[in-house]
Amino acid sequence: VGTGDPLQQEQVAQQQRRLTTQECVTNRPPHTTTASASLWEYQGPYAPLILCDHLPEEFIECEAPVDHNGNISARDELGYGCLKFGGQAYSDVSHTRVLCRALDGIECAGQRIF
Repeated sequence: VGTGDPLQQEQVAQQQRRLTTQECVTNRPPHTTTASASLWEYQGPYAPLILCDHLPEEFIECEAPVDHNGNISARDELGYGCLKFGGQAYSDVSHTRVLCRALDGIECAGQRIF
């Protein structure tokens, strides 16, 4: 826009700002679970998203451990689970794996189910 009516120049400038704003908004990646996988890849410790398996307990939901009721062969066949619950010493407590997932609406990098 060359020299001309200042009102017209301001209108053109406002229109250009609106276009730029619209482009910025439409170019932003969608924050949904269907977004491309590259958006949710782990970017390192200084990135805004942490790994899903590093989320605090209040942001994950885990299945209950499998109770084998003392059946050692069932635990060995399955590969995980508890023979008994309880105990105070570390050696008295059964340790096992459980399946956990990040709660819906929590943004994190990596696999949401771990």
